[in-house]
Amino acid sequence: MKKVFLKSLAVAASLVVLASCGNSKKGNGFELKGTLTNASGEKLVLEQMAGNSPVFIDSAIVNEKGEFEFTNVKATPLDFFRIKTSEANFAIIVADSTHKMVFTGDAKNLGKDYIVWDKAACIKFKKPGLKTVSATFEISKEKIAEIKSYVDSNGKGDFTFFTTVNGENGEIVAEVEKVLYVRYKHFKKE
Repeated sequence: MKKVFLKSLAVAASLVVLASCGNSKKGNGFELKGTLTNASGEKLVLEQMAGNSPVFIDSAIVNEKGEFEFTNVKATPLDFFRIKTSEANFAIIVADSTHKMVFTGDAKNLGKDYIVWDKAACIKFKKPGLKTVSATFEISKEKIAEIKSYVDSNGKGDFTFFTTVNGENGEIVAEVEKVLYVRYKHFKKE
């Protein structure tokens, strides 16, 4: 099998997304902002995953600093969306109408070699989040290398990550366990 490199923004979509739950100041929809390398001047499309085919929601041109923004995107309590630069180059995100997200990565590899799905999540609430709360999922280069090695050898795998949801003063309001399914795009069962 050809050696591939895990530079996938699809992983970043699930792991390096900052999501804050609170009321959007610009309306009743979620906000998605971010920075993409290798994307200056490119059109980025946001689609809702509905039924058998995605539904166009909005598009944005990535500025010279690699920044983009989608605001006041209407969503139900839990919706699936994708951002893409082409039909073959996209990342899936999950959002609801209260999320404010920051998305970072390489626009040339949104999901080129690997597929990443949210498989499961468990939230243990510690106390009420009375104001804006936030959670950050990050993954180290060492963990990415470990995932890459495992998936390159086995074709697919489940990986578990942990984080906390923090209030405005840093207090822990919940603990989150998230399971991601990662598969090499060209993996075939034998």
